[in-house]
Amino acid sequence: MRKTLYLLNILLLLCLVAKPQINQKNKFITFFVLDKTYITFSNNYMRGNDGHKYNPYFPSSPDETSHYMVTGEEVLISAVEIDTLAKVKSMSGNFHLDTVPAHRQFYPLRSLQVRITKNGAPAGKWLDIIKMPTFKDTAIVSETSYWLLKDSLKVNDSLFIEFRRNDGVALMKLHIRRKAIEKRPFLMGSAHDTSTSRDESAFMQAQLLKTYPSFKQGAAFYTDWPARIDKLDHAYMPNSRVAFYFREPPDVTDFTFQYRLLGGRYKDTSWKNTRGYVLVPSLQAGAKYRLDVRYKDAPALWSTHLFHVPPYWYQTLWFKTGIGACVIIVGLFLFLLWAYLKNKRQEEKRKLKIQSLYAQLNPHFVFNALGSIQGLMNDQQLNKANQYLSGFAQLLRNSMLSTTKETIPLQTELKNLDNYIQLEILRFNFQYELYVDPELQTAIIEVPPLLAQPLIENAVKHGVSAKGAAGQIKFQILKDKQDILFSISDNGSGFDPSKAVDRHGIKLTKDRIELYNKHRRITLDIQSNTTGTTVLLRYKNWLEHD
Repeated sequence: MRKTLYLLNILLLLCLVAKPQINQKNKFITFFVLDKTYITFSNNYMRGNDGHKYNPYFPSSPDETSHYMVTGEEVLISAVEIDTLAKVKSMSGNFHLDTVPAHRQFYPLRSLQVRITKNGAPAGKWLDIIKMPTFKDTAIVSETSYWLLKDSLKVNDSLFIEFRRNDGVALMKLHIRRKAIEKRPFLMGSAHDTSTSRDESAFMQAQLLKTYPSFKQGAAFYTDWPARIDKLDHAYMPNSRVAFYFREPPDVTDFTFQYRLLGGRYKDTSWKNTRGYVLVPSLQAGAKYRLDVRYKDAPALWSTHLFHVPPYWYQTLWFKTGIGACVIIVGLFLFLLWAYLKNKRQEEKRKLKIQSLYAQLNPHFVFNALGSIQGLMNDQQLNKANQYLSGFAQLLRNSMLSTTKETIPLQTELKNLDNYIQLEILRFNFQYELYVDPELQTAIIEVPPLLAQPLIENAVKHGVSAKGAAGQIKFQILKDKQDILFSISDNGSGFDPSKAVDRHGIKLTKDRIELYNKHRRITLDIQSNTTGTTVLLRYKNWLEHD
């Protein structure tokens, strides 16, 4: 009754798809090709070497033995001599060839003998192969094949097969042992259904009649096959379903299977019962699955089968990497744009502040100039007043033009400052000396406009205005390594530099320097005593940029 239920379950399973995948039912065959002589060894399942070192089969080492492990009951060994491959219809399996031309004399079938010993019994007689039973091999046209061995082996039975030439020259030796198979569940095949339109009932009944003969034949064929740990990572379509069906276990009274499925949405590690098959519906794209299967009454041994579902294109690593790269690039672009706009706003704000200081400087400058003109007129020095007024107009025009620019050529700045000093000389008649370092390229070097003007104005007003012709102002523009140094000296009575911040012109200059120092370095140093004052305006590393 149990077997009947088991068969019905498997039959329902086999209708899963139009073409279920059932393992190929081909015996394992090994061919020893000795020139034109073919010796064929076959079993339901075999594995070479059987834990022994691999050895050649041919006359170069005739004393060494090649070992094979088989699990099938029937062992077949035959021999045939083929003149031409054109007579071969089909021949597949593992081939071992001796291609040394000098060995061809060893292998004519008429000169070969075989001796077979079973389970260590005393050695039997050597038999001529051409005197052994014959048969017609369907894989070969019009050639007679010879049965060397057609025997059934029990578990742990062994065979020792020796080949030699009829003159006693040894050729090769084979050792064959049958071993018991493990009780691991054996995967007979799988059924994969990519249709999402039909329900499970239609899925289970679609190919019942087609798959039943294949299953019935396959179940018996795989009885002798050992179970395997399936390390192949099979792939199935997203949103499809797949069923795995297993061989009825040998020598097990209760052939209920237990399985656990991990991967995708399956997280439960507990074992579940089934009768010969495992159905996995709704495979998730991008998921990796592991199926462990065991027998209920033999839980110590199980088989493992790996499979996966390829991800959709938008789930692939390259797509995620591309999206990540795009997000990073867009984020970086937005950050750089934000930083650029922020810097631009700050720069515009800084320029507006500079222009605001210019706006404060110009009225201060105009007020002082008008005071000088008024003083000349009060002293009845009308010619000087007119000359001062003309020069002042020119200077004011140049000053207004300069305020629209952040920097102007040093040559233009010196001209404006010299014009201003000449105007003040008209009023106060002091001595003035200008020196420009010849190494400075004044037409190329750019400096902030009128930054030194309030400093010169203070030197005139608070330093030499009361001294007349005895007053002296020395204005030097020097090159100090990569710095430009403005030095303004007067021989006035001096003042306390710590209180200089109260003077409007110096305060405006310091405010402008603070704004310029956000990009380039300018320092102001005031040295004063009773013999005079020196103001140093240093443009740090200015020549590196010009």
